[in-house]
Amino acid sequence: RLLMVGSQRNAKYQRFAEKLGVEHRVVFAGYCSDIRNAYFASDLLVHPTFYDPCSHVVPEAMACGLPVITTRYNGASELMNPPREGFVLDDPHDHEQLASCILQLLDADCRSACGQAARQSSTSWTFEDHYQRVMEVLSEAAQRRLAA
Repeated sequence: RLLMVGSQRNAKYQRFAEKLGVEHRVVFAGYCSDIRNAYFASDLLVHPTFYDPCSHVVPEAMACGLPVITTRYNGASELMNPPREGFVLDDPHDHEQLASCILQLLDADCRSACGQAARQSSTSWTFEDHYQRVMEVLSEAAQRRLAA
């Protein structure tokens, strides 16, 4: 099954699912007030975006233990170490690569390993870690300025 969460404007996608004959396999849930419910009802996250500076859905899903498939056009892909936590597609138009990644994650062992790795990776994204990295960048910039 495919769970579609987010927009209430699903008519176009429902018609497309009907055209493909898969409408009985797609759940158009619309808005979800507690997105964790959607994550915990899912086996993996597929987010083949064409542009996202840093889609929050990726680290949220990883923190919930979901393997992720996204694209290099998503800044959040930099949080991933593919294929450890999932996959990062080079081209969002590459349907064959997307299908191949989904097929790999249909394997329960692969999906479980990626989900566990995703959850583990997410534990390092603390405010303290973020502040430390910002301080390192600022320190390096100050050192370069003094050296110039």
